[in-house]
Amino acid sequence: MAADRRTLIIAGVAMVALILVGVVTSAVFTGSACDAIAPSPVDAGSAGTDVPGVLADAFPDASDTELEAMADDLTTLADDLGPITGIAQTPAATDLAVTDAGLAALGSQVTLLDDTGSQVRAAVELDEGVPVGSGDALYSLMIENPITGQVDALQPLDTAVTSDPDALLEGQTCQDTATVGTPLAFHLDAGGGELLLLRIDEDGSDPDIQLRDPVAGQVWATRLQLDTAPAGVLGERLTGGLGEDVVVLGAWTDPDAPERDDPRMDEIVDVEAVTALARDSGEPRWQLDRDDLRDVLAADVPTAIEVRTVGDEIAVLAAVPEASEQGSVGPTEVIGVAVDDGEVLWHHTLDPETGPTLGDVVTDGERAWVGAVDDAAGMSAIGSLDRDDGEAFPVTTDGGVTSLAPHGDVVVAVGPGTVVLLEPDGSHVASMVLDGRAALHHDQGVTLLFGASDGEDDAVAVTFAD
Repeated sequence: MAADRRTLIIAGVAMVALILVGVVTSAVFTGSACDAIAPSPVDAGSAGTDVPGVLADAFPDASDTELEAMADDLTTLADDLGPITGIAQTPAATDLAVTDAGLAALGSQVTLLDDTGSQVRAAVELDEGVPVGSGDALYSLMIENPITGQVDALQPLDTAVTSDPDALLEGQTCQDTATVGTPLAFHLDAGGGELLLLRIDEDGSDPDIQLRDPVAGQVWATRLQLDTAPAGVLGERLTGGLGEDVVVLGAWTDPDAPERDDPRMDEIVDVEAVTALARDSGEPRWQLDRDDLRDVLAADVPTAIEVRTVGDEIAVLAAVPEASEQGSVGPTEVIGVAVDDGEVLWHHTLDPETGPTLGDVVTDGERAWVGAVDDAAGMSAIGSLDRDDGEAFPVTTDGGVTSLAPHGDVVVAVGPGTVVLLEPDGSHVASMVLDGRAALHHDQGVTLLFGASDGEDDAVAVTFAD
């Protein structure tokens, strides 16, 4: 008996020691993903209304001739877009956002500007963090897998207009989402100070749609019924978009999928193709299944439904068929649906054998502007899709168009070496020395993000008043 007790004691001590070694080893060798996405203040670049001066600071390797051509291009754009209210140096920026505290240029460095774009309010480096969002908080994300959108950590960045000016872009509470026993997280969308995630166990069970804010954390979570698949596959297949009043989800839909029969179906939202949830509560609003989309989807082909944008009146989806065994891909359908009830308003076919692939999409009231890119031909088509008739793609331009922004009666489209001012029945195209990276319309006007043509991180944000 004494020997048995000694054996049990030794075994117990050994087990505790091994657990402690494992915990310490894990902490030492893995650490927290939060450390790699935390914001670090950096010196702000130049900003103001002196266009030539800021251009010279932003592009130090450009010649005087190149700088003069850049300034001339911006002056020409001001004739169409309105006077320049500000130009700011925004290193490493690739996108733009509107926050409560002003405009934000997003990239590995986040630069927060005032509403006119003429003053830098704060600037931070994010190391490995990927910035997303708008409103009173941005989010720095550790994206473990860009294909699936898996997030290993998330940290809100303060952009509330009521914040202490010295606290703007400070990191708030960071959450690790890849710890043992924690559901995996997959990024779907961000906006209005909130973050939309798919939370799901590693084996693909218990999927939840979660809406978060920077203070309360989880605002709500709604349990979903999805196809049976590993978490990473479901993370890649599910897409989502935040609208003003609804959250729209698009899922993989397979005509041969077995019928779902979960005894908890009264408590679970079955996402067959497209589902809308109330943004304030997560309660179901409306749903579309394959029958509702029978005029759009190929009857016998599994199809991914991608949510491209959710506007005030229209949500734009893309239906992308699965590739065949021979590797060919069927035509992508661009679909417009009403956000209030899910009515299918129009659909337009993009055949990869004869035409371009879907690019940037924005909405403006009852109209959607859709960009389509043919990389092989170096061309872009821009379509104006009206709620009633879905008339599409009247204009084709040389050079790729990467970003669209409604601006009054036109849409502004930017791309490498090109700015397009497109009306529903025609366009004006300007050839640029600067390469367009992003365009954004806001209450004060429109802001365009330009980078250097040599692909360096140098960039400027230029704001034009309405």
